Amino acid sequence: MITAKYGSSIKDWILDNLDFIKKQPNSKPKGHRGVVFGMPEIQDPDTKELLIANGFPYGDLISIEEELINHFRLPTRKYADLGIMFVYCEKGYKCTWHTDDTDNQHEYTTRLNVLLSKPEEGGEPILKKKGVEEVIPVKENEPWICVAGKYEHSTVKTKGDTPRILLSFGYDVPKLILESLGEI
Repeated sequence: MITAKYGSSIKDWILDNLDFIKKQPNSKPKGHRGVVFGMPEIQDPDTKELLIANGFPYGDLISIEEELINHFRLPTRKYADLGIMFVYCEKGYKCTWHTDDTDNQHEYTTRLNVLLSKPEEGGEPILKKKGVEEVIPVKENEPWICVAGKYEHSTVKTKGDTPRILLSFGYDVPKLILESLGEI
């Protein structure tokens, strides 16, 4: 589990700033169904400055990143496409099956994820490995790893009024490191 106070401060900021988030460029992630929006590349200096100017608890984001890096023993920090992002989803949301783009044959886009808010039903990640779908039963503030550049992934459709709020850190990780960690 991540430290709940860090996740709570980010979740509260997102819930208090939905109109601001919706006005940002590229706030609607591609390939997602339902009411969904978010912000990618929040590690970008300009985006970071904009968020901080609007009261975003950026220090808590960095604390969560450190916790996830340590939890998954990931010795790399080369950001992947979309980098750090948060995604807000309402009832009826479902991510379509996809595999993230990977630019290099020696590495895979890998995402360290945590649900800051979990809906009443659904919202769990689904990974497909060797043709077998596996629903990952996660709780709020419980991290999971997705080697998104290798494995197809999706979500269980959300139900209920509580939004699904995902915080996701994406890195390009060498295949040899992922093999040594038992992730591929």
